[in-house]
Amino acid sequence: MTIKVDQDIDAIGPAQIRRRAAGRDGQDMPARSPAAFDDLLAGNTGVNRLDGGSGDDVLTGGQGRDILTGGDGADRFVFLALTDSGTGSATRDRIMDLDIVAGDRIDFSALDIAPSTPAHETLTYIGSTGYSGTAGEVRISTSSSAGYTAVAIDSDGDRTSDFVIEVALPVTSVDASAFLL
Repeated sequence: MTIKVDQDIDAIGPAQIRRRAAGRDGQDMPARSPAAFDDLLAGNTGVNRLDGGSGDDVLTGGQGRDILTGGDGADRFVFLALTDSGTGSATRDRIMDLDIVAGDRIDFSALDIAPSTPAHETLTYIGSTGYSGTAGEVRISTSSSAGYTAVAIDSDGDRTSDFVIEVALPVTSVDASAFLL
């Protein structure tokens, strides 16, 4: 199922997905629990709260501050552009339930750090070490928001974060296996 959010919303979860997909109260949806769906949820440029429920979901918040919850299953949190999350604590996207063991992944594979060139430059995970001055480094650190790990990207090699998201996990729980680069 694919649901594209076309307005700012406070929350969208399995029950809301069922109603929106059906166009009314959900009575014309298949006779199965929405928890069984593998959902594709896409936000807009506003503030979105996307919740996949159970199933192997793909969540793409888009621009604006987004709160992303995959639920049970192997979920992918997809970021398509460096503008999908801000760098300030009030504008960062948040992933609320990254479960690396269950197969959840943060997907940066579509990000191109130099879109003006014909090649698709990929990112490099550097762990919690400082930026080296090479464009395209992904690093983790303890966020200024208690209980979160900051995942940051230096897209241009100036040793400054150009993109930041927050993950509701301690920094010691996040490693290279969490990412699709």
